[in-house]
Amino acid sequence: MNKRYLSNMLIIILFFCSTLDAQCRRGETLRISNGIETKEVDCREATRLIYNEDYWPYSIEDEREDRCPQLASSAQQYYSTSSWELSANAYSELINLRCDEWDSDWVNPNDVYLYWAVTLEYLGQYDKAEAALVQGLEELPENTDLIKRLAYAYKKQDKIDEMIIEYERLMDMGIDDTTSLRDLASAYGEQGRTDEQISVLKKILVFDPNNSGVQSDLARAYEEAGEDPLEVFKDRYESNTDNVSYATEYAEKLIDNGELDEAIDVLENTLDYNKNNNMIYMKLGKAYSENSDFEDAVDVFEELFKLDRNNYRVAILVSENNIQMEEFDAAYDWAIKR
Repeated sequence: MNKRYLSNMLIIILFFCSTLDAQCRRGETLRISNGIETKEVDCREATRLIYNEDYWPYSIEDEREDRCPQLASSAQQYYSTSSWELSANAYSELINLRCDEWDSDWVNPNDVYLYWAVTLEYLGQYDKAEAALVQGLEELPENTDLIKRLAYAYKKQDKIDEMIIEYERLMDMGIDDTTSLRDLASAYGEQGRTDEQISVLKKILVFDPNNSGVQSDLARAYEEAGEDPLEVFKDRYESNTDNVSYATEYAEKLIDNGELDEAIDVLENTLDYNKNNNMIYMKLGKAYSENSDFEDAVDVFEELFKLDRNNYRVAILVSENNIQMEEFDAAYDWAIKR
């Protein structure tokens, strides 16, 4: 019995030694643990501790099993409580330990890289956020959320050329994101690339046609390019005909182009929806007067005076238009109104 027992033990020891030898050769180091402490030591010391002090080889898989659940939980908790530095450190360790290889459902690399970058942004460490996102995109090149964050990190560091590259990548991927593409258009404009700016703004309006901010950007880009933005103002007005701002801007552009009849039609139509808007009365009255429709101008200014009886400038306008019609008595009566 003793001989058989000793024989079995010898076999086990030889097997263990061959396994240990495969893991650790002279001049190398080995990670070991005793369940309380984990450390990395040279092979000779590792062998001594394993044989004499109840240590065992501690693989990366063992460490992931031990640490990844705790790290994932801590990272989320720190993030939710705005403990940005602690959260950033936890997310960094999750990546360094490759906890996604332990359990990709528990530790989703898409989320880890994104939240890691965001925590670094909150710390104002945009260069480190950039590095984290570049690392993430090496593994996840189609992740549009990471591309957007990387463009933002470049923007905060004034790396405009790099930012443009990332936004162009989003555009090439067919992403319909107004904020990102508007940033791209703005960057093109700042670099004097007006044609490209106009092209991007038009692209946005294909999937976001009623975005007034983008419409205004496009109109300004046309003007800077020396082109007539009238169609932009027209499209915006026709998409919301009762909007005072859209109507007056469009009417002003029509007047600038000498298209007074069309401007009057726009203002009259808008007045139907905004009976108490002084500005529309004023613009419509002036348009009538400029178009030599003095009688209509008088009617509109008189209606405006009913809304604002303390505005003697309106009374003067009524008087001036009566003079144009040689209605001098009426002109005098309006001129002396107090």
